[in-house]
Parts: sequence; structure tokens; C-alpha cells
Amino acid sequence: MASRLARRSIATFAGLALLAVALIIALPFVASTQIVRDRIAQEFSHWSGYRVTLGGAPTITVWPSIRAELPRVIMSGWGAGDEPPVLTSQAVEIDLSAFSALRGNIVPTRVHFRNPLLRVSDSDIGVPVLKSPAGGKIRRAIEMTRVAIGEDPANPSINDIPSESFGTIEFTDARIIKAGKDGEGETDLVTELNGLLQWPLLDGELSVTASALVKGESVNIESRITEPLVLFAGGTAQMFASLKSEPLQLSFNGAADVDQPLFIDGDLELATPSLREMLEWSGFDNSPGMDLGALAVTGRLNGSVDSIKIEDAEIAFAQSPGMGVIEFTLNQDNPSVSGTLDFESLDLASLLSTFAILPTAAGATAGTLERGLGGQFSLDLRLSVGNAVAGPAELTDVAAAIQIKDGLATFDISDATGFGGNISTGLRIDHESGNSTGEFRFLATDIDIGALAATAGFERMIPQARGKVSVILKGPVAPPRPFLRSASGSIAATFDTGTIADVDLNAFIERSKSGGFFSLDEVAGGTLAFERAELKATMSRGVASVEKAEARTADQLISLAGIVPYIGRSLALSGRISAAQDSEEYPGSLNFFVGGSWSSPFISAILPPPQSE
Repeated sequence: MASRLARRSIATFAGLALLAVALIIALPFVASTQIVRDRIAQEFSHWSGYRVTLGGAPTITVWPSIRAELPRVIMSGWGAGDEPPVLTSQAVEIDLSAFSALRGNIVPTRVHFRNPLLRVSDSDIGVPVLKSPAGGKIRRAIEMTRVAIGEDPANPSINDIPSESFGTIEFTDARIIKAGKDGEGETDLVTELNGLLQWPLLDGELSVTASALVKGESVNIESRITEPLVLFAGGTAQMFASLKSEPLQLSFNGAADVDQPLFIDGDLELATPSLREMLEWSGFDNSPGMDLGALAVTGRLNGSVDSIKIEDAEIAFAQSPGMGVIEFTLNQDNPSVSGTLDFESLDLASLLSTFAILPTAAGATAGTLERGLGGQFSLDLRLSVGNAVAGPAELTDVAAAIQIKDGLATFDISDATGFGGNISTGLRIDHESGNSTGEFRFLATDIDIGALAATAGFERMIPQARGKVSVILKGPVAPPRPFLRSASGSIAATFDTGTIADVDLNAFIERSKSGGFFSLDEVAGGTLAFERAELKATMSRGVASVEKAEARTADQLISLAGIVPYIGRSLALSGRISAAQDSEEYPGSLNFFVGGSWSSPFISAILPPPQSE
């Protein structure tokens, strides 16, 4: 009896199981009969808010799930007329909820766009945006959220918003293009775009992962928004976004508000192995071949689209660590960057060349101001540097400033320690009407002049002494003409007690008495000691006119005057050696001429005519 009951129970359960399997198998077929194919495009339009048209009849498959394949889907704005569509996709696959289909409803769980083309245009703040849909479920949910934000901006309630399923959007080999001004001309912003947008519920979290090709570089993007409806409706929501590519890695984690004006507040991380390559990739016109090094920035990013600030910024520029505050003002025709930064060490020339092309002394200039970043935004940076290098020069305790605005670039070191003394210097490049003018100022007090001259590349006949140097030069910056070839200005120096190497004054006098020409190398066996020396010269179109060059020894005065052209580096100087206490008419004085070149000067004594008996 018990065994018969067991057999009946097993048979009953088996029958129920077969019936369940049959129902599960039949479910998609039953559901498909409830779907009117024309309604798919209609429901798709209801969701998106755009007018959706299909290039052909949808194909519906029912096993193992219900899937609608839509050929050539076009999404346009309602009443757009002849305007290009917002999106055109070669095909769209839509996975549908079978249980919803049984009730005649079309509820997508996954939408896959194949080869879509998306059109965007610039907004008022210069950020590419989609043409806004006229309606749709998403738009209505956003509007309902906007009302909730208006009632309680600090803590909007979205409990009354329908918690509708949205699902997953997948896109393969997509392109994003931007229309030119007045709708003419289109350019690719993004190509080879593949990714996934997951938004299970409208009132839930939204996440995006994607890869793409942007200006020839592979880019990986990831983003998460905790309350997307609040964000899209003009409220504040937490979000994370990251971009990873070869020229740039960028991430943000914090709060955002995309309503006008855009507001963000959160942690920023930015890194690039080559600032030059990143700037070129980002669209800034920078000097080709200029190696600006790596850059890394972390800090608190706070502000709106008009003005944004990185506070507690930690910066590593060309492997030089620093910290401070940077502020960006973007609501002007020419955006501006300002900040106060403190570096332990820094290459000042590399930093300056990032923003303006520098005039070179010995070679051709690399370009003009408008080719640097300074031609694309205003700049005001205040710098303090513990240890700095400026070309071959090494400086400590540097206070500097870089300012660029309206075609005028200035770089000032108001105070620094270098060559054992105090230094201040400045460079000004003024670009007006297509012409660039440079002005260079240098003032040094109580410095080792020999060390300064050696750093500048001058080694011969340089006083080894402490003293003061003043240089003011001004001239056109016109590539490929070197700056010093056209510069005009003044050069002055005073020297305390010191020496000039490789000059034997007694041998110089004796050799001069024998007449003729001789090389300075012939009398280079000693050292000339002096008590005080002074130099005054004016520059005009690259030629230095030496007005006064004197060195006073214990009992003699050595003086020079003449011209020293920069081009060719030749010499044309007249000189005199006389007793220190007597006037220039002292009968024992020796007059001579200095010619040749900077590296190989020669001497010609000017002997008095023989006296007649």
C-alpha cells in the first residue's frame, strides 16, 4: 500500500515538473503573441524621449529569451525638421522581459547598439552635450526629481519617483562626432567606442565602463553615480570618474552638480609621463620637441565652471615635488590660471618654457609667445623654491613669479641666493601686432663674478673677485635671429679686490716695447692682481661699446675702451697702462690695441715716435 502511494506521488510530481517545463518553454512563444511589432519602436521612443524610426521590420526571437533585433535605428528630436539625427545605429538588439511581454508590455532588460553614430554640440560652457529630448520616461523622472530638489535642495526625496527598471545599454564600435558652428562641418571626437552602461533602476546607481580611441590614443573610462536622477535634475550627487590613457591618467571622487553653473567638490588625481605630449593631445598648441617632463597633481578640487580651485595641491613637475594652491578662472574669453606654489627643487627654465617660448642667446629662438601656452590663457604663478636651476645656474631660496596676459609674458626672480651673493632678474616678452620684443634685466650684488662668468660660458680674462653686476637688454625676439644680435641696453660691473688669471703684466709691458703684434697667450704665464676694477658698456644692435673698463693695481691703472661685436665675437679695443697716481698724460704710459677674437686676442703696441736728436 505504501509503495503504491509513493509511486502515485512520484508520478504526480513528475507530471507537475513536465508541465512546468512546458510552460517555461512555451512562455516566450505566448509572450511574443502579445507583442505588436510596431509597438517596439514606439516604446523605445517613450523611454528615450526621441522620435525613433526603423529602417525595416524588427526580427523577434523567442528562445532562449525574447530578443528584438531592430535594423537601422534613427533617433531624432521631435520637430527637428532637416536637422541631422541625434543617433543613428546600424542595428539595435533589445532583450525583453518575458513576463512583462505576457501582459503585453515591452520592458527592455538590455539594449545593444551596434555601430552607432552619436552627434553632440558644444554647450554654453564649451562641454559637448546631447540635444535634449522632448520627453520620455527618463526625462519625466528627471523633472519629478527636479521638483523634489526644489522642495528640499539639501535632502531631496525621490521616494515618490517610480522605481522603474532601466537595464543595461551596450555599445559596440561607436563614434561620437561634434557638429561645427552653425551646424556645418563635423569632426570625430571619439571612435572605436565600446562599453557598457548599467542602470538597473532609475532611482538607483548608474555605472559606465568604456574604451575608445581619442585623437589616436586608446582611452579607458570608468564612472559611477550614486543618485543619477538627482545629478541630472540639477542636484548634488556623489560620483567617481576616471580616465586612463598613455598621455594622461585622471580620476575624481566626490560630489558634483551639473546644473548651471557646474559645481564639483572632491579628490583629484592627475598624472602624465610627458606634459608636452599631454598638452598636444589635449589640443593646446605647444612648441614641438620641447621636453617638459612628467607632471603629477593631487588635491581637493572645488568650484564651479566659472572658477575652480585645487586646494592642498601636491605637485610633482619633472620629478620636482611641490605643494600649494592653483585656481582656474574659465568665464573669460581668455581663461586664467593663478596659484601659489612651494617647491623643494625646480628647473625654472623648463617651467617657464611650458608657458612661453624663450629667446635664446646663442641660437635661434624656438618660436614666439603665441606658440606657447601663454597665448591660450592668462597666467599668474607665485613660486618659492628651495633649490632651483636656471640653465647652468644654481640658485637657492628663490622667490619668483610668472605672469602672462594679453600677449605680455613676464618672469621675475625678485630674490634669490646664487654665486655666493644676492640675485634678482627678470624677463619680459611683449607680443604686439605680430612682433615680439624681449627685455632682460639682471642685478647681482656681492657675488663671485668669476663663477657667474664661467656659468655663462666666459672663462678668459674674467676677474676672479666678488662684486656687483647690472645688465639691462631690450630688443626684438624674431626667430631665427638670436636675441643678443639685436639687443640694446647697458652692462655695468664693479669688482672688489681680485685677480685675472693668465696675464703677466710685466711680460706684457716688456713684449709691447719690442713692437709688432703678439698673441695674449705669449704673456699668459702669470696672474694679474688688482685692488678694484670697473666695467661700463652700452649695447646697440648686438654690439657692445665699452665706455670704461679699468683695473687698478697697487701702482698701475689698466684701461680699455672700444667695441665688442656679438656676431663674430671679434675685438676692437684700445688700451693704456699708466701709473696709478698720474694722469692719462703720464709720460711713462703704454698704449696698445686689442684685436682678434674673444678666444684668441692679439695685442699691438702703439709706440711713441722716436724723438729727434
